[in-house]
Amino acid sequence: MTKKYFKEQTIKELKALKKYATKKELSKLDFITFHPGKNKSCLYGQMTGHCRNKRAMNLIDKCCDFKLDESLLNSVIEKRIPIDGGPRMGTKLYYSFLEIHIMKYRNHNKNILAWLKGETSKFPIGLS
Repeated sequence: MTKKYFKEQTIKELKALKKYATKKELSKLDFITFHPGKNKSCLYGQMTGHCRNKRAMNLIDKCCDFKLDESLLNSVIEKRIPIDGGPRMGTKLYYSFLEIHIMKYRNHNKNILAWLKGETSKFPIGLS
């Protein structure tokens, strides 16, 4: 998977999330308590209470066509192997493109959250 495709999918998911998440859910995003690796304080976790609950899964499915297998997560972040997508199935954990971007490029997170919350109209740095 190319970097261009990864970026396109991340942007697509980010825009869809802003469209499908409620204003109440988006208002719960808080950069100070944000932690991409924690179930309740990650992106979907902050908005819905837990990133693996029914509402979070619904948002992820609406916003992201492919999910990334957890076994690829560290390799993707460390740039050792190319990104590869797959469907959500069984008990295996999958991550969306936006979740991977948030873990890989943490310096973009403040701008991403601010844009989602409507605090800025400037599309997040690194994704524009």
